[in-house]
Amino acid sequence: MKTFNIINNDDFVKLINEVSKLKEVVENMKQPQPKTWVSEAKAMEILNVSKSTIQKFRREGLLPWSQYRNLISYKYSDLMKFFEEYYTGKKNCVIPKLIEV
Repeated sequence: MKTFNIINNDDFVKLINEVSKLKEVVENMKQPQPKTWVSEAKAMEILNVSKSTIQKFRREGLLPWSQYRNLISYKYSDLMKFFEEYYTGKKNCVIPKLIEV
């Protein structure tokens, strides 16, 4: 003979909420994560600035960077921090380009 465990309504709602949270976590895991490092050209595209402007940011210490031989790279997270630091909250502020890196 089979036995069934019956749960009350509150426990059922908790179970549904937990399953929903797990589903959200799994969906977020499926999304591609940005690369840790991006090239100078990609950083210029993300920031929507010219080569001379990004060089100015480096020279003034506004943007951390790494160099190996002639290759200059930036951490994607540092680019996003740069936007957060200089965010004014105004409507006409510069918004980073959303591109796949």
